[in-house]
Amino acid sequence: MSLSDLYMHPVHVPLSYSVCVLWTVWYAWCGWLYETIMISIQQRRFVNRGFLNGPYCPIYGVGAISAIALLDHIRNPFIVFIIAALGACALEYATSWVMEQLFHARWWDYSNFRFNLHGRICLVGAIVFGLFGVLIIFCFQPPIAYITSLIPQQTLAWIAGILTVIITIDVVVTVSAMLDFEQALQKLAQAASFVKQQVSSISDQATSEANERLATWKQTVYSVLSAQQIRLIRAFPKFTSRDHNDIVTMLKAEFHVRTAEIRSSVPHVSACVEKLKCSRIHKKS
Repeated sequence: MSLSDLYMHPVHVPLSYSVCVLWTVWYAWCGWLYETIMISIQQRRFVNRGFLNGPYCPIYGVGAISAIALLDHIRNPFIVFIIAALGACALEYATSWVMEQLFHARWWDYSNFRFNLHGRICLVGAIVFGLFGVLIIFCFQPPIAYITSLIPQQTLAWIAGILTVIITIDVVVTVSAMLDFEQALQKLAQAASFVKQQVSSISDQATSEANERLATWKQTVYSVLSAQQIRLIRAFPKFTSRDHNDIVTMLKAEFHVRTAEIRSSVPHVSACVEKLKCSRIHKKS
């Protein structure tokens, strides 16, 4: 089949379970790649973007397969753009709300964007997702459907089964770690308050003792938080906690997450130690 035929007469592939899984994971990986590149550039380091551990962002996969199921028969790009933009915004808003109710935290925030709704969605995002919808329906999906049609059904079933098992395990591991996250933040908030009180009571000359207190705090952070929880803090610069956002901001500073919050007035444990060091140098001079 020539390239022109591929787009003029696209292959129709029935949306079986195996096909849906394969395409969902494919577009989830594309979404992960897009977000990972974008956030890694912003953070100036590699960031494994995404709520789950694997290289996929499920919200992109679910959005893409929904667009394919609903819009594949529509040949008007403008209509596809509008429906894709509205549908993606609805999905993103619902996902943000559900995750906040489950984990008492927000993973992204568009409050600094104009024309946003409760910081969960914004006009710029709607335009981007609308364009993605047009690209998927008219550019990406025809060759993807053609390649899929060449794969034997039994092979598709095996691939879908393996992917389902992998993602299910990933979801269980991630959700299990995040269910304990609020309790972990509460422990760290208590530890941070105690360490800051100790550091504040240390004399200006006892910077070594202050450093020991700081080292104790860092050990507490890495003993209380799991690797999964640390990864998520690093992966989502806009992550906020409903009840313990001060400690989240401190953790972002600890993990060198680039965000304007760290430059705010929220106290950081390390700042107490640095203040003592500066005071000592000033006295010596």
